Amino acid sequence: MRNALTIAAFGLLTAGIMAGPTPIEAQNGDAGTFRITVEGRDVGTDTFNIRRSGTGTGAVTTAQGRVQLQLTQATVDRVTELQVSGVRAALSRYAAGPPAGSPGTRIFSSVSGGIFTTEMRTPTGEAMRQFQVSEGAVVLDEWVAHHYSFLAQRPRNGQVPIVIPSQNRQVMGTLESRGETSIQIGGRSVPAYHLVLRMDDDPADVRHLWVDSLNRVLRVRIPAQGYEAVRTVAPE
Repeated sequence: MRNALTIAAFGLLTAGIMAGPTPIEAQNGDAGTFRITVEGRDVGTDTFNIRRSGTGTGAVTTAQGRVQLQLTQATVDRVTELQVSGVRAALSRYAAGPPAGSPGTRIFSSVSGGIFTTEMRTPTGEAMRQFQVSEGAVVLDEWVAHHYSFLAQRPRNGQVPIVIPSQNRQVMGTLESRGETSIQIGGRSVPAYHLVLRMDDDPADVRHLWVDSLNRVLRVRIPAQGYEAVRTVAPE
């Protein structure tokens, strides 16, 4: 029964993303599209929709997105859903995979008792993996720019546990603030705060993000990967 419900939920997620983001005013969150480049080449988009509901211990934030990239060696078409809950925005569950009806690997993850459990389904079979997840962990999956919205909610100086579901692992990162600046979006200058995330297990893995005064992510850059994601339109 649990598996059937999970599959059904993922199908609804796909339908929601295909329909496009809901206006921000209607959802108490954020929505939009990142244009993604790799080594200066336009490779695709990350279209996302973040909704927040409830308050205190009953607060729930759900981020849905679809990443569509045409890379040199592969094509990426991945639908994702991430949910956090409570006052501390604790990681609850995560799902990722191709759109409904398309072949490929799907992952369904949940957190219980500090254990991150992932069920992976491929055309040839299923596998389950587990690892211990730290309190306050943030999901930053590969190629997904809008996940950095959750990192932006954390204190801007100090260590942050980072979960990478597609690699089935957690690493520690160190976040620091570089202060106020401005960036270009859609041909205009937009005020922003510059944050830097350094992955403790790889000194070369340094990630830059720029957020607005409401901690909405405007731009993400990962120099070691040649990756950059920029909002097509600045949020109002």
